[in-house]
Amino acid sequence: MSKVIGLTGGIASGKSHVAAAFVRKNIPVVSADLLAREAVMPGTEGLLLVSRSFPDEILPDGTINRQLLGRKIFHDPKSRALLEGILHPVIRQLFLLKKQSLSGDYPVFVYEVPLLFESGANKEVDLCVVVDVPESLQLSRLMERDGLSEKEALLRIKSQMTRSERLELADRVIEGNLSRESLDAVIDDLIRDVLLTRDIPKPSSLSEGI
Repeated sequence: MSKVIGLTGGIASGKSHVAAAFVRKNIPVVSADLLAREAVMPGTEGLLLVSRSFPDEILPDGTINRQLLGRKIFHDPKSRALLEGILHPVIRQLFLLKKQSLSGDYPVFVYEVPLLFESGANKEVDLCVVVDVPESLQLSRLMERDGLSEKEALLRIKSQMTRSERLELADRVIEGNLSRESLDAVIDDLIRDVLLTRDIPKPSSLSEGI
């Protein structure tokens, strides 16, 4: 059975940067965001359930208006909770199928989940790795990346678990602004620990400066 590294972090913290480092080491990365898209493909039960709960956010062709739905859930916690309640169980089942298919071929793989703890997906992994950056850097990255105002970017950051809460739950912490060389060294150490130890130790961090 493969060991699973759960990779998470706040929005614009550098999860994709870290995920790419695992890929460079030939470690498969399963993306919860991609599973979420698969969960609402045309003809799926997931899309049917979302369309029933959010009829105003559905396009004429029956697909989801992602921009409109995203705006709604970031401004309305009740709508966000409703959507997560619909999608998280479906995503979990898709993940378990991926896990089953990968376990025969890979000793370890990564499950990249923005809402690892909030969704309960941390219970499905062997090690929880949090990508972390200072909130000021997170804010500036998000504004630049998505073209958001400071107010809108802060709203999206605050819709997630707080930085301190994530760090408290983390088994390992990796800085989200490491150079490629430094990050690759951190990933090498992490993979070695995961593969060589039955009970993975829990230091405060694997990266410098945390």
